[in-house]
Amino acid sequence: MKQVIILVITGIIFYGCEKPPSYSNVPIIISTSLTTNVVRSFTDTSADALSLPDSLTVQINFTDGNGALGVLSGDSIPDAFLIDSRVTPSGQHAKDGFSIPYITPNGNVKAISGTISFHLSSQLVGNEDGLHPDWDTIYYSIYVVDRNGNASNTVKTPLIYIKNN
Repeated sequence: MKQVIILVITGIIFYGCEKPPSYSNVPIIISTSLTTNVVRSFTDTSADALSLPDSLTVQINFTDGNGALGVLSGDSIPDAFLIDSRVTPSGQHAKDGFSIPYITPNGNVKAISGTISFHLSSQLVGNEDGLHPDWDTIYYSIYVVDRNGNASNTVKTPLIYIKNN
């Protein structure tokens, strides 16, 4: 009977000791998703366009082995970047930077994983280039940089369809 009790206690101890996740110290974006993939341009007020949302949310799932993702309190340096697939008149791709809030890892294990959401209003998504008068199709390339300067992989969103005037 004593051996059974010792075996049960040993099993409980091992069951309670969960192995921490093993992630790379360089942030990794695992996947990306959109709350909607059809939006209207901020200038399109036609009756059919008003039924469409004027904003969307981009979500990324990530891992970071050393928990160095997110800006420290009081800092506003962008560490998440969304690059528009459309080319600007100067021949570049528009790049918007966002600051991820500091994520405090719990306990001694610094590895973190989760989902980060970016809300994009129609002013960021909208299209005024005149090249696509009815509909435009775009995507965003996304990457993050941790506090140690490690840049993640770059992922693309699903296609986004924009209803113009």
